[in-house]
Amino acid sequence: PFAAVVRRLHGYHQVKFPSPFELLCWAIMSQRTPIGLARRSKHALMRECGGRIVDGGAELLAFPEPDRLIALPADRLATLISNPRKAHLLHGALRGWVELDEGFLHTGPYEEVRDRLLELPGIGPWSAGFLMIRGLGRMERVSADREMFRAVARWYGRDVGEQEFRDLAARYGAHQGCWAHYLRAA
Repeated sequence: PFAAVVRRLHGYHQVKFPSPFELLCWAIMSQRTPIGLARRSKHALMRECGGRIVDGGAELLAFPEPDRLIALPADRLATLISNPRKAHLLHGALRGWVELDEGFLHTGPYEEVRDRLLELPGIGPWSAGFLMIRGLGRMERVSADREMFRAVARWYGRDVGEQEFRDLAARYGAHQGCWAHYLRAA
């Protein structure tokens, strides 16, 4: 029955980042960090080594390509994002990312892709789920986190445990990510 809802709402979807690589960097820079500080870190990277054009007198910056960020020395990366620990994690994640086959990330078995993402420095379960949905557009599974449990309790009128959550999500098959997004947005 949920397939009919997905069809009716065709075109409404979880917003994705411009690239999975950009989201990888954002996931690390924004962990346990005020959004304004994370945004400043991202803009510092863009100013340092991203692309730029001027349109109508306004300078527009693009997020750097992987090779440009990998070429940054670790100490320069730490200065730009104002966090040596995150710079170390980001540098390791960048090196790991370029070894991944992006085609596999988009089409490989969900659990295998998630496991590969979890091998990257700085990427834990929440960040891997974030990358799967908002970076790669992989909506066939859903990660259980506090916000998801709150959304389920709000919609279903009661708290649910981990197993009941899994059972509920399983009912939605390949649309689990859509179900989760719709619950959060409702």
